[in-house]
This record gives sequence, C-alpha cells and structure tokens, in this order.
Amino acid sequence: MASRVDDGNQLSALAPCISLAGSNRFQIGPGVFPYQMSTNGAAALSNYSGGSNAGAQRNARLQQLLDDVAYTQPFQKEYRDILRRSMDLGVTITAGLTGANGSISTPYQQTAANNTAAQVTYNYNGTNFTSSNSLLDQLRMVARMIRISKSNSGAGIGHERQIFYVRLGGFDTHDLQMAEANQPRLMARINQAVAWFYQAMSDLGIQNEVTLFSQSEFARTLNSNGNGSDHAWGGVQFVAGGAVQGGKLVGTAPDIRLNGVDSLDRGQFIPTTSSDQYAATLAQWFGVPPGDLASVFPNIGEFASPTLPLF
Repeated sequence: MASRVDDGNQLSALAPCISLAGSNRFQIGPGVFPYQMSTNGAAALSNYSGGSNAGAQRNARLQQLLDDVAYTQPFQKEYRDILRRSMDLGVTITAGLTGANGSISTPYQQTAANNTAAQVTYNYNGTNFTSSNSLLDQLRMVARMIRISKSNSGAGIGHERQIFYVRLGGFDTHDLQMAEANQPRLMARINQAVAWFYQAMSDLGIQNEVTLFSQSEFARTLNSNGNGSDHAWGGVQFVAGGAVQGGKLVGTAPDIRLNGVDSLDRGQFIPTTSSDQYAATLAQWFGVPPGDLASVFPNIGEFASPTLPLF
C-alpha cells in the first residue's frame, strides 16, 4: 500500500512507514521498510560525541569508516549506507522534535507535562488506580511526528502520507482476564490513549487527515482450556478519526453460542467480516486507487463488497 502512494513524500530517505514498537512484518512491502524510533525520539549513537576525548576519537574513526573507505563487498556497502542514512535522519528528526513544532500541548492529565511519561488513572470496582501507559507514550510521539512531518512545519520532512505502528500487549490473560491488572487496566489504557490522540489531532486541526485503527489476530475462546479462555479467531476492531462515520457498528454480529452456526470449535468464531475488506477500506481512504486494490489484496475478489462503509 505504502509503495503505491508515497510519491508525494519529499524526504525520500525517511520511509512512509514509521514504527514506535520495534520491528514488524506489518510495515514491510515492495521497497518499503519501517523506520524505527522510540517514544523518546530518533535513535542516536551513545558515547560518540560530547566533551570526552574518547568520544571524539570514536566519532572521527566512525566518520572515516563511513566516508573514506571504498567498500566493494555489497553487504558492507549496504550496512554503511543504512548506518549513514539512520544517522542523518536522526539529526533531521531530532531537530524537528526539539523545534517550535515538535511538541503537543494537549494534556492527558491536568498535572502532566507534554514530554513526560504518560500515566493513566482509572476506577475499578470502586478503587482508583494509577499506572503507566505505554500506548499513550507511543501515540504522543506519533502526534509529534505527524506535526513536524507536514511540509509547513519547517522540519524539512514534507510527508503527505505516513503509516505509524504502535502496539499494546498483555491480552493473553486466560482465567485472570477480569483481574484489575489485566483487562480493566488494558481497556483504561486504550481508552485514554485514543481519546488523547483524537483530541491532539483536533487541536492541530488535522483530525480529518488522520485515521487510527486497531488490528489484531488475537481473540479468546468461549470455553476454557483448563486455565481460562484460550486463543481464538474472530474479534472486534475499532476505527477513529474525523473522516470516519463514527458511532455505529459495521458488519454482522456472530451467533454467540458455544456450538452455534458461527462457532467452529471450542467457541472460536469464524469472522463474519474479512480483514481484507477492512484493510482495503483503509487503503482506499489512504489513497490507493480502486483499480489497485486487487493487487494489494489478492483475495478481495472473493467478497461481494470489497470495502466497508467506514468513511
């Protein structure tokens, strides 16, 4: 998908796919690989700068390896090029994030500063809890990257389309699903993170240009494997953004019976809506022409409707 719509991105060295959650298969396509960064910003070399003499010597030797050595072995040359590109991008992104447009003033708590680690406060069974929120940390950096990536930000990135990857784990809960530290806390984190992100996009006036969506192959069975619910198939996803026709359910609710018509075995539901249809809808909104959907999603022709009424 990204390889078909990235022509408008000015800084070609920066991939349209950017991950805040490590390496992943989701963002790899023909000629497209994700640029990885952390919630603290672009990755940088440690102990290669500063006032120490050792750091200066390391940096001088590294620059010699990058600039003065004529590599003929293709793997050596590619490694050199990747490292140099990463270092150059780190300088550009860091300058943008520390510049005038690199912060987001939308509060996620009344007393929290913009660039501190996120906390989530919630109530469960009459008790108030406070915990960290890694998803909000990731989405805060996504919001900052979106802001500096716009052509009028002065950061020199000028991207029209980007795909950001964030991740929240911890859902393999089995018989402890309703314990406070599991499903309730996870739902609270998602709730606060998504609410903050949408408000941040609205504050920037770009809520119609940004769509957030969930995707997972992970669901739970209706019956127990002896240790609570087990891994299953069909699940529920959500889409949020100014362009979304929100406030409604799309698709067909399954027959929620252990051995019903939509249950294959042990309460593993056969999905009633395809992930291909879901993804094709997002791809079309993103800018993939309708005629290209079949080449991006080879199975889309198996469904009566290739897209869903999400936008």
